[in-house]
Amino acid sequence: MMEGWIAYFLVWIGLFLNFLLFLLLPIDISAVRYRNCLNTDEIPDEMCPHPLILIDNDALIVLWKIIYWSLFILCWTALPIWQSFCEVGQFTFLTKLKAAIRENIIFYGVTLAIGIVLFVFFAATGSINPKNVLSISIGAANAWGLLLMMCFLGYALVEIPKYSWLHSNDAKTLDIHQFHSVSYRDKHLKYRNALITLFKQIKEYSNAIHTNDPYRPFIDEIVDKCPIEYRDIRQGSGDNYPTYDKLVQLNAKLKQTVHKVKSSRSVYLNLIERAFELEDRIASYSNDEKRVRWTFKERREYKLGRVIDTLEWLWYSYVHSIFLRVWTVVCICMALMIIWSETFFNISRKFSVDLSIFSQVFNSRVDFSWAVQWLFIAFPLLYIATCSYWTLFRLKLFNYYQLIPHHHSSGSSLLFCAIYVSRLTPTIAYNFLMMIDDNQKRHAFVASHTAYYQVLRPEQENLGGFIEGFNTYFPIILILLCLGTLFDVYTKLVMSFCAQRFQKYIYHEEFSKVQVAEGQILIGEERMRKQSGEVYSIDEVSFGKRVGSKTRTKLGEGSKLTQQDVNANVERIKEKWLKAADEAIEKIEKEGNEEQGEVAIEVNQKPRSSTKPKPKSLFQV
Repeated sequence: MMEGWIAYFLVWIGLFLNFLLFLLLPIDISAVRYRNCLNTDEIPDEMCPHPLILIDNDALIVLWKIIYWSLFILCWTALPIWQSFCEVGQFTFLTKLKAAIRENIIFYGVTLAIGIVLFVFFAATGSINPKNVLSISIGAANAWGLLLMMCFLGYALVEIPKYSWLHSNDAKTLDIHQFHSVSYRDKHLKYRNALITLFKQIKEYSNAIHTNDPYRPFIDEIVDKCPIEYRDIRQGSGDNYPTYDKLVQLNAKLKQTVHKVKSSRSVYLNLIERAFELEDRIASYSNDEKRVRWTFKERREYKLGRVIDTLEWLWYSYVHSIFLRVWTVVCICMALMIIWSETFFNISRKFSVDLSIFSQVFNSRVDFSWAVQWLFIAFPLLYIATCSYWTLFRLKLFNYYQLIPHHHSSGSSLLFCAIYVSRLTPTIAYNFLMMIDDNQKRHAFVASHTAYYQVLRPEQENLGGFIEGFNTYFPIILILLCLGTLFDVYTKLVMSFCAQRFQKYIYHEEFSKVQVAEGQILIGEERMRKQSGEVYSIDEVSFGKRVGSKTRTKLGEGSKLTQQDVNANVERIKEKWLKAADEAIEKIEKEGNEEQGEVAIEVNQKPRSSTKPKPKSLFQV
């Protein structure tokens, strides 16, 4: 519990400092514009728009130093050490802390060795003064942040418009959910099998370690961390010669695997719930009641319930799709402006030309009100930050460092995101300052007058032309990264080398039809289970005791969950469903009651021997 609370505290401190940085940057820029306007003889002082918040430049420098160096220390020392602390498998606080520090010392040792080599090289060439060690730290951190920023922007600037356009079509979104439901289910079952293997190893060690053995407290602590399903393991297997190092590795692996099982279950259930909602929305498009008939949501019975139901139906039936398509156009325009400005704003100034679109707009007038200034600053800055963070939050490194909704993210995943947000944010702010800088026009905004620039830039200028050249020419790579994302180069490369392994995880409209059909049946099965009050299929075929039933499996005797078991279960539900649909059709035809309406039945699967139509989903009968 303590390591979790400390992790949350460090994450919130890091995010709060990043929020302060974004809040302080518009104040700094507005203050520079206001002082430039006051120092201009052609414009009367009363015509200069006074900022909403005006802070003295010396005070801003102090604030910037506190925020920057606090973030620097957090993201390069405190957060990585505590992230390792949450992952290691030692059993006491001190041993965990030593292991975490030792793990980070290895990383920083390699980094320091590379830094020393570069320092000697630049010192020998006369590019660096040996006294400027602080300058090297700032320049290296900014260069690393720029590298991450360009990579993340190269993905998000293309994927966010594609994502918005795709989700404007509910039918296509439902196909993707159906496709991913199969892979998410399989991934969850794979993690459960891995956890069963760990349970058996723990059981083997527990049987091999006697009561008076010095390792007994360690194995007892491991057993206490096991989920309740561990009780169903009757016989162990695996290595029967425990050592302290093996117990440490087993403890760390248990924490990771338990988290993967819980998070994969949460991801699967969230996907299923979203698929249910999409099916309800699609089925309600032509609803005469002008409301969405939610299957698993309570109907609004209060006074304004009918009005809210109608507005909700209008939103999902008409406005939602139009809004997302308009937002897609806005995202495309923003992406083009960011790509153009990032690529050419530094190069063009080498020739005394300003090609940055944001600089041209921001410096077009001197007498912008503070509200308009903040709008011109906040919207592009937050969009750039959102694109960078969007890519970061969607990363799924080793299927462990990922953010899971509904409080299922691990402390390590939260710390991982906080580390890279804190490394990205100062670079995003500095990059944006340079993007709106224009030292060619009179009365224009000059980035070097800001307090933030005065904190960072003088240190980097001591590094000579290498860092300056890197910051100038490296953003050109953004064009190549965006083109690679636009034409799915990375996906095609992966599929060409590992087609069979990744085919079930990468959706393709032409080659994923079989898995979409399987996912349609799977989601239909889950809907039937929820309507009848049963548990979901992944919970039914889980460990030892079947929830809601007296039936027991024999996982403790060495059996594992297999894909054949799941497929057999799906086929059984499919036949049951089709039989029920056929019986319903025969009953309607026999009674000949036209008032009961028509039955809309379609299915995207191979036809059976029967010539009767087949239903598309479980609830459309």
